[in-house]
Amino acid sequence: MKLETKECLAIIQNLLNEFVSGLIITDNEGQILTSINSLSLTSSDIESIISTQSDLFQYTTTDKRILKVQKHILPKNNLTYYLIKPKSAGIQKDILSQFFNQLPVGVLIQTLDRKTFLANDIAVNLLGEGIIDPNKKEYPLYAEYTNDLYDPKQLPMTLAAQGKKNYANNIQVLKNNLRIPLEVISAPIYNEQGQIEYLIAIFRDVSHQKAIEKELQVKTEELLTSNEELSQNLEELRTTQEFMRIQTERLLRKNNMVNRFQTSLNHFTKNTLPKIETIKQAHLHLSSEACKELNISQCSIWKYNPSLQELELETLYSHEVQTHLYLKYTLTEAEHPYFFEALHTQDILVISNVLQHVYTRTLSDTYYKQMGLISVMVVPLFQSGMLMGCICYEQNGNIERSFEPEERYFAKSIADLLILTMESIHNKKIVSELKILNEQIIAQDEELRQSLEELQSAQESLYILNNILHQKEQKLSTYNSTLSELTLKNYAELNDLIKVLQNTTELTSKAMKVERVSVWKLSEDNEKISCIDLYWNGKHEAGLDIYAKDYPNYFRCLFYQDAIVADDARYDPQTQEFRDTYLKLYDIYSMLDYPIRLRGKTIGVICCEQVGRITHWELEDQTFLKSVANFISLTFEADARQQAENRLKSLLS
Repeated sequence: MKLETKECLAIIQNLLNEFVSGLIITDNEGQILTSINSLSLTSSDIESIISTQSDLFQYTTTDKRILKVQKHILPKNNLTYYLIKPKSAGIQKDILSQFFNQLPVGVLIQTLDRKTFLANDIAVNLLGEGIIDPNKKEYPLYAEYTNDLYDPKQLPMTLAAQGKKNYANNIQVLKNNLRIPLEVISAPIYNEQGQIEYLIAIFRDVSHQKAIEKELQVKTEELLTSNEELSQNLEELRTTQEFMRIQTERLLRKNNMVNRFQTSLNHFTKNTLPKIETIKQAHLHLSSEACKELNISQCSIWKYNPSLQELELETLYSHEVQTHLYLKYTLTEAEHPYFFEALHTQDILVISNVLQHVYTRTLSDTYYKQMGLISVMVVPLFQSGMLMGCICYEQNGNIERSFEPEERYFAKSIADLLILTMESIHNKKIVSELKILNEQIIAQDEELRQSLEELQSAQESLYILNNILHQKEQKLSTYNSTLSELTLKNYAELNDLIKVLQNTTELTSKAMKVERVSVWKLSEDNEKISCIDLYWNGKHEAGLDIYAKDYPNYFRCLFYQDAIVADDARYDPQTQEFRDTYLKLYDIYSMLDYPIRLRGKTIGVICCEQVGRITHWELEDQTFLKSVANFISLTFEADARQQAENRLKSLLS
């Protein structure tokens, strides 16, 4: 039987007001749930009373007694209760006590002078035995969430004595050092003369309810916080999705760009380079090709004069007018020291605003403002470690341009091709001159018979030179093909750094015909280099570390020299530190090392080692290995970017 506190109060008020001697409670189907009475009613009398439909009626029992019956319906609980009293009956305290002790709430009834008339067991347990026995302890009442006793003027019984019906849920009783929250309803009970005769309080322990309410409040706050976090996460997800869409478009655009660049480089290497006869032709072709592929305003090629320490404009192609312009410009090192210093020390300069950057602002009035330029990418041209000039990729207008890594790679590739072309033309010129000399010698053969021995010696020398030049041509052809193959083969493996490096060391070893080729990575603290891949005897190895404290001179060369060329590595000042610990151990006699630099900073080194014999490293070998080092530098940069993108994808997933 489930009754609310207010419903209990209503029933008790009716019991007291009517001075009843019996109580029957049934469910909506007429089944008796509780029957308390001192009238000794028979079961037939009880069934007759329950079957009556009236709310107030008189009933004559089987033994001729006349009873007054009131019927009350509690629709909320589907319960009905009947109050029964004989005529002229008074309050029967024992009947009330039996009923009150069956209720799930505490019941306290006091007279107007605050003496307890009746209290059930729950009331005594919650408030203390002092409410029925003045000699025993009554538990104190406190205001909720304070250490203050509850205001006596606001106590439920005090308000009931004033004729007020009151509800309170902010009272706590201190029992055994434990505070118990109470829900209390109090009301006055009037007699037939309309005077207050009794004060009644119905109360119950609401600890569980308060705990549930507190937990519900916490859960509500957590839910609000969670909803806010979900909203933020949703917004972040939308932002991330948009970012990924933009990144995907950017990657597709870069992929198309790289494919286009690769096609252009391959076409030049295979089809155009063999047909070029002069450096001027190379300048004209490469400058126009660079403008078209990079979509820049103009491309200029400058020649460096070391004796005068100045740059002279050789070629200028304008993308806007689709033609080469023949202008005269000279830049001196004395007037532009920072720009020339950068040319000597860096492998590429990318400057978004040439008017403000320390390297280029001195050129503003003499060149950039006249040409209307805002951004520039400059690649120095080195041959045998000497500055030969530079190639500049220039953008005009008011919008600054930051060249992407793929564009920088293409720009450096153009510069490398220009150097290779210059060397090829130079070699062709030597061959041509030697052929002319040979023809002249043959023509004068009859006149110079007396110099036959000298002529024979000259012919033998010529033959050797021809062989040397032929070998150089074959070597250049092999190197050009290897670079093309390296670029094509490794581009498909860009997502696998180790695979790219293995391809690079193996192809380099075969092209240069050396036993050992390795790639080493410089540590962040510049204290050691670690072998990432070593190609030797047809196998790939890794894992060896070399420390700067053990080989200080070699590490100094890595940072401050363009290349380490050691024909006799065991006695060369650059490499002799390795003689007893490394070179003799692996039977190495010659070393050719090129530092791997990224944005002017040394990040590693590629090393070629000849086993069993001394090798003379020619200019073609050095230029080729430098191109390989540049390629590895771009590979490291691409791998770092790929790892960043993978971390982003991992975070999103």
